[in-house]
Amino acid sequence: MKNVLRLTAVALAGLSLVACGNASFFGGGGSKKTVQTNPQTQPTVNPAPAPTPTPTPTPPGSNGTTPQIGPQNQVSQPDPNTIVFGKDQVFHIGDGRFDNTSCKEQVAALPLTGNAYFFQFEVLNDNTVVTVNTAKLCGIDYATNTYELYASVSRIQGQYIPRAQTSVTSAQIPLRRGVYTVVLASGLGRDSGEMKTDKDDFVVGNVIIQGNQAVRPLQYGAFRR
Repeated sequence: MKNVLRLTAVALAGLSLVACGNASFFGGGGSKKTVQTNPQTQPTVNPAPAPTPTPTPTPPGSNGTTPQIGPQNQVSQPDPNTIVFGKDQVFHIGDGRFDNTSCKEQVAALPLTGNAYFFQFEVLNDNTVVTVNTAKLCGIDYATNTYELYASVSRIQGQYIPRAQTSVTSAQIPLRRGVYTVVLASGLGRDSGEMKTDKDDFVVGNVIIQGNQAVRPLQYGAFRR
C-alpha cells in the first residue's frame, strides 16, 4: 500500500511539472504570445532606363513652320562614330521647280520640298571632334548658297558654298555633348538671261558626320526659310 501511495505522489508531481512547463511556453495568465515572422523578401527590380527622347526638330531659320521629315531608310550608321544621311539618294533643294537645274537627272524622288535642308545629330560625349562632309553637291549656280552648323539656335560654323562646288567639308570642331543641326540652304541669285531673282536649285547627298567619339543620328528633312 505504501508503494502505491509513493507512485501516486510521483505521478502527480510529474503532471505538475508538465503544467508548469506549458504555462512557461504560452506565458503567464494563460494569454498566448504572438510569434513574429519575417515577411518574405521581395526581389529588387530596377526600372528600365527611359529612352532618350528624339528632339522635336526646330531648324534654325524655319520661323516656326513645321518641317518635313525625311524617311529613316536614308540614314545609316556604319560605325558608332559615323553617320551618313542619304547615302543611296540625293535631295533636291530649291523652290520646288527644278526644270532648269543642271542636275535634274540626279534628283531623287523623295517626298520633301523646300529651300533648306537640315540634318540633326547628337554628340554623346564632351570634347568630341566632329567633321561634316557633304560629299555630293551638284548644280551650285549661285554664290549665295550656305552651309551652317548650329548648336540649338546658335551658329557655330558657317560658309558660302562656291559656284560649281561638288562637295564641301567643314573644319574640325570640338563639340560638347548635345544636339546639333547642319543646315544647307539655297540662296537668292539670277541666272544669265533670267528676268527675276529666285532661290538656287541644287542637289545634296551623302552628308557624313564623322566624330572621334560616338555620335547618334536623329532626324533630317526640309523646310522653307
